[in-house]
Amino acid sequence: MKRILIILPLLAFSFMLNAEEKIENLRYVEVTGSAEMEVEPDEIMLSVGLKEYWQPKNKNKKDSEVDDNYDAYDDYSYGREKMPIADIEKNFIKDLEKLGVTSKQITISNVGDYWRWWWDNNYLIEKQLEIKYTDLPKVNQTINSLKTKGISYMHIGSLKNKDIVKYRKEVKIEALKSAKAKAEYLLESLGKKVGEPIYIIEVNDDYWGGWYRNSAMSNSISQSMMNSPSGSDSDVENYKKIKLRYEMKVRFEIK
Repeated sequence: MKRILIILPLLAFSFMLNAEEKIENLRYVEVTGSAEMEVEPDEIMLSVGLKEYWQPKNKNKKDSEVDDNYDAYDDYSYGREKMPIADIEKNFIKDLEKLGVTSKQITISNVGDYWRWWWDNNYLIEKQLEIKYTDLPKVNQTINSLKTKGISYMHIGSLKNKDIVKYRKEVKIEALKSAKAKAEYLLESLGKKVGEPIYIIEVNDDYWGGWYRNSAMSNSISQSMMNSPSGSDSDVENYKKIKLRYEMKVRFEIK
């Protein structure tokens, strides 16, 4: 039995070498095909940052009279107090409800404190909320209408589509067809024809082909919002698609 156990792996290894040698001896053409698709998102996550801020203790004072560059040791001599994050969030949710946003659409994704010096106990708490939308016009309405004091930023967190797996398959199939078409016209110019595929390699997988491009698109939306003084609808409309792109490397036998 020991001899059989030793011989079987050697036979398998020999078979693999023979198979590889046979493939290498074939005449072949190797090409890469690509395909792209733009998909409408049916789920848009809007990330909103809320942060505590300083306000006058004396309600008759204007906000402009409160200096944010305070000395932590002598804070109360400036006659100011923090607006608690709980109150900011409460006002924010009220403003969202006026726009038709329900509590089921809102989740807390992060909470922490603003950077401070080690001696400063009067830190500012920041909270990040995620708001789920199913259409872009509602996102535009929120961006253009929210006036809640204490909002530190707004940006698109992610774009999704419930049928994204189906669309990925379609793009990969088109990329494969593109590779075959490329091989056909290249070989046709030499008076040859495309034979059976020897191997097929997906150049970029789901991580780089799908998710990465989705995130890159989201970052573009964020910059568009932050840089736009008006927050116009067109700024977001220009980036509303999820872009999928895949490449397939195929080696075909030459007939």
